[in-house]
Amino acid sequence: MNSLQPYIGPLLALIGTIAVVGFGFYQWRNQQQNLNRSAVSEARRKACEAIWGKLEEVNLRLRSSGEADIAKLPLLLREVNSVFLSNSLYLDDAQQACVNEYAAAIHSFAELIGASDEDAKDEWSATMAPRIDSDELIPAYERMSALRATVKGQLLHAAGG
Repeated sequence: MNSLQPYIGPLLALIGTIAVVGFGFYQWRNQQQNLNRSAVSEARRKACEAIWGKLEEVNLRLRSSGEADIAKLPLLLREVNSVFLSNSLYLDDAQQACVNEYAAAIHSFAELIGASDEDAKDEWSATMAPRIDSDELIPAYERMSALRATVKGQLLHAAGG
């Protein structure tokens, strides 16, 4: 046993050094992975903001400009689609389907408003819910509003909010 005693101290030092180096490597590797995760999270947040911003821009332009912008609706929705496609990497399939469904609901409702009487158009452009008694207009508005809330919630969740 006395012959091993001079080696015990250096052996313990070597084991301690290996443990510290291993723990340092483990911490470094986790830190690198967190940088990648935070970069993806930031990109996802920006993508969600861009998509939501474009959807809201279309919604506001349709409300504020009346028939002139309703005629431009395909162009506006094409802009939404291009922003959506360029950022779709950061959304899961359910979120993508919900955004598409909301855009289709905006389109359907805008066409109904375009074909409605002046009272409905005036209320819509005043950013109020249409109070006109219509078998088509009210359900379309309620569907669009519900989808808007769903998309907003999903994009907020995807953005980390």
